[in-house]
Amino acid sequence: MQNMEHQILPNVVVESIGCGPVLVFATHPADEAFACGGAIMRHVAAGDSVRVVVLTDGNDGTQAGHSDYSLKRQCECRQAAIILGYGEPVFKDISACRLEYGELLIRYLQDSIEQQMAELVYAPSCWEVHSEYCALAMATAEAVRRCPRRVRLVMYEVGVPLHPNMLLDITDLQERKAAAIACFITQSARQPNGSLVAALNRFRTYTLPITVQAAEAYCLLTGEELRENPLIIKNGAYRLLSDNVKDIYPLVSVIIRSMGRKSLSEALDSVAVQTYPHIEIVVIDAKGREHPDLPGWWGRFPLRLIQLKSPLSRSRAANVGIDHALGEYLIFLDDDDVFYPDHISALVKILCRSDKPRCAYTGVRVEYYNQGQLVRMTTFNEPFHRMKLWGCNFISIHAVLFERSLYDQGCCFDESLNIFEDWDFWVQISLRCDFVHIDQISACYRNYGHSGLGDQVNLQVFAKASADFFNKWKNL
Repeated sequence: MQNMEHQILPNVVVESIGCGPVLVFATHPADEAFACGGAIMRHVAAGDSVRVVVLTDGNDGTQAGHSDYSLKRQCECRQAAIILGYGEPVFKDISACRLEYGELLIRYLQDSIEQQMAELVYAPSCWEVHSEYCALAMATAEAVRRCPRRVRLVMYEVGVPLHPNMLLDITDLQERKAAAIACFITQSARQPNGSLVAALNRFRTYTLPITVQAAEAYCLLTGEELRENPLIIKNGAYRLLSDNVKDIYPLVSVIIRSMGRKSLSEALDSVAVQTYPHIEIVVIDAKGREHPDLPGWWGRFPLRLIQLKSPLSRSRAANVGIDHALGEYLIFLDDDDVFYPDHISALVKILCRSDKPRCAYTGVRVEYYNQGQLVRMTTFNEPFHRMKLWGCNFISIHAVLFERSLYDQGCCFDESLNIFEDWDFWVQISLRCDFVHIDQISACYRNYGHSGLGDQVNLQVFAKASADFFNKWKNL
């Protein structure tokens, strides 16, 4: 069935994006006027509190007289602010090449959102080309996802048209918006921004009534939508720069035992959007034949596909993955599960504490599927208790980040176990150290029942696996 036109482009125009305190994040001075000048004027007219925060100093490194050029752009931004009516812009003055997607930027954006008590947060879209725009887009989406209040993300377009779900009528605001854009003389010297923006706003009326002469396009997402599907932001991950972080952050190896399922790309995408900057991906071909080829990078992280040309059991694939991993810290991710963006960052933060714990885990959301359909959900998020762990497994394999040194000291996957191999591995680790529990849900375990332990448990499989496990550990 073909998509109707209105499912691709809205055919209804609105006079307002919404109400409430507004926060606009701009990568460079001028973005706020070019992309959402009309929306800003609508908010000001409605009496909404509007704050504009410009993250970079406006210099891309090509201009002589760096500080003078940046001051000129800030002056232009203030002049445009008077026309748009929102007051004094805030300048963060980060170098464009240092605007990086990560916890530092996300925390700043979170603080800014709370200070403004913003209900609408504007930011560039994840479809932008340049890495600094993508960094701000992804960081803002993650900041909104974490916000406990009801907040909506409003993505705007700068250099690349986005896929809108809302079109704002700015027909009566065209002249004022053009006057605001004209303030940015430094940018107009490079290209005719006024006519380009006017052309884009005119193009956005294609599906609208003839009375609408200009419109701005936006993609609105709620915090709830971002929490339900954090991978919405994945498009930006492929344009982030690889950071020089080797001397600052310990390397984390993400080990994926892959059967070449279609879901593998989504699992890899969930690694690509991690806020932690120093990761390698090690994919183990457990299928042994006809596994799809993979690129050398996934997003900004290097990827290695390890192929032994024969099928591997789950335990064998896990040990092969650890053998090939280079990281100080290791974590597993099955090819049908996903991390949320802050998963690895939260775990590394705990393991880098002064008391140097060796193993940490978070809670996970568990989705049970039957014949491909989601039938129920729950969470695994229990505090650590060694005796309880010896009686039943309550820790998902991709919830745990552990020191590589535990493997070097003898903790490995028992290749005689086909099921409960992760539980057996946790018991081994528990004999050497405690697990630190982080009370947050930052990953998703999708249980399709491949092992016979899904929503409808195969009792024979369960009984045999349990007997094998407890027979091994009966003396303990």
